[in-house]
Amino acid sequence: TYARVLDANRKFLQAASKYHDLSTAYLHTDAVDLDDLLNMLGRAITCAILAPSSAQRQRMLGLVYKDERLSQLDALPEFQSHSTLLTAMYKNRLVQKKELERFESSLAPHQKAIMADGLTIVERGVLEHNMVAVSHLYSSIYFDQLGQLLGVVDGEKAEKVAAKMISDGSLRGEID
Repeated sequence: TYARVLDANRKFLQAASKYHDLSTAYLHTDAVDLDDLLNMLGRAITCAILAPSSAQRQRMLGLVYKDERLSQLDALPEFQSHSTLLTAMYKNRLVQKKELERFESSLAPHQKAIMADGLTIVERGVLEHNMVAVSHLYSSIYFDQLGQLLGVVDGEKAEKVAAKMISDGSLRGEID
């Protein structure tokens, strides 16, 4: 399907949207097996989590979070960690390292690619998410403290991520 092509090309937000559309299109018919539709929902959640931080991503997280079938995903082994991570992300809670590791173990090889900054796609996504979550908790914070909260070893890396997100417009703030 086109959703898989988008997923393979790392266009995760568009892939999440297509997967979600597929997961709901045949929901009230017998044309497609319900397990296949649930699998599409799980893929939509995976791609929504992997998408770069943005308002559109937050809307997609909300869309899949409010899906009535979310609780059924825990029955599928490859999606057991998805509802926990989705809930944390949708509610702007900090994502813990153990939640991230459980989710990472379910990813396909192309979703585990290491980016130019040395982080995997999911590590980058969770780092950006946690940056936004921290911004809801703190109005002012030292970079060393921020680095500790984010699970990044040093404040310099936290500063680089914050600066990039502020310049991209995905995080409101200022650095002084």
